[in-house]
Amino acid sequence: MPILAKEPACYPADLFERIVPGSEERWWVFYTRPRCEKAIARHLRAYHFSYFLPVYKKCSRIRGRTVAAWHVLFPSYIFVYGSSNARLAALKTNSIIRELDVPDQGELHEDLSQINALQQSELPFYPEPSLKPGVPIRVSAGPLLGLTGKVVSWRSPLRLMVEVRMLQRAVCLELEPWMVSLS
Repeated sequence: MPILAKEPACYPADLFERIVPGSEERWWVFYTRPRCEKAIARHLRAYHFSYFLPVYKKCSRIRGRTVAAWHVLFPSYIFVYGSSNARLAALKTNSIIRELDVPDQGELHEDLSQINALQQSELPFYPEPSLKPGVPIRVSAGPLLGLTGKVVSWRSPLRLMVEVRMLQRAVCLELEPWMVSLS
């Protein structure tokens, strides 16, 4: 099976700059059938509906060659932004198992904005299967200036965990200690 090229994780590319607080549009979160997230994203992109499907790069060795593949950061979840028409377009794919209620649109938007900023920085990151306790910090220097999260390991390089509180999932990355300050 061929390795596919990276697809857009966010459509349109400037989705997070276009979002206006207080508008009628909102975030919709869907739990999908296994391995259907990218197909749903392609369907939404074809009909010009906004979505966010964060991915990360994973390298593997296959028959002596190093191969890079793009994996979904939160398997079986896709985030759709728009009116009820965007919701219906996603449901029409018949690949949605259930819709999750979003009790706090602002919190979800803030968390997804941070994940998007992390993706835009092109620094290596990876999914964290469970939330861990840590010290709240703010990134004070470097390409992720302003990002907030929790430090779960202070050894250099320190491990920073950025959470998506609604899903109870997180993303980890490594930074130098001089790049962060306590919140």
